Amino acid sequence: MSGASCVFGCEVGYTLSGSTTCYASTLTPGKCEPDPCLIVPPSHGSRGTCPDLASADNTLESGSECTFDCDEGYSLSKNTTCLASVADRGTCDPDPCLNISAPSDGNLGNCPSESLSSGSMCEFECNHGFTLSGSTSCLAGTLSRAMCVPDPCPTVTPPDHGALGSCGSSM
Repeated sequence: MSGASCVFGCEVGYTLSGSTTCYASTLTPGKCEPDPCLIVPPSHGSRGTCPDLASADNTLESGSECTFDCDEGYSLSKNTTCLASVADRGTCDPDPCLNISAPSDGNLGNCPSESLSSGSMCEFECNHGFTLSGSTSCLAGTLSRAMCVPDPCPTVTPPDHGALGSCGSSM
């Protein structure tokens, strides 16, 4: 009927744009438009090319993508995309520690030479006459390294028929 209008319902994630009208045998349908996504930067990250939450337009349009920036020691898992109000968000994941080398006067022990995951620990082994001091761990791409320190010498005793002279009782 000419001059009539009606309103369709849209699926979740879509909003109706206009109503459906009929005038002089011309039907003008309303459209279900995809909703944008509210985008929040991940932990250890900032907005990068994504919309600024402090601005009035803090949403990402449906069908669009953006890239967060990650803090030092973190890498982005993927770009963030939006489809009908559903955001598939990238995360800032901690970097592993790469190219681990053995300590002076020791070897890798159970530490991998290629890569140690962030939050992981491993243990070097020391050569004879040396003792491991500290622990080896990785946190966001930064390796904290244990060291091999020389063992102290045993108590010094003078030889038979001798005296300590300039030697103390320990060295």
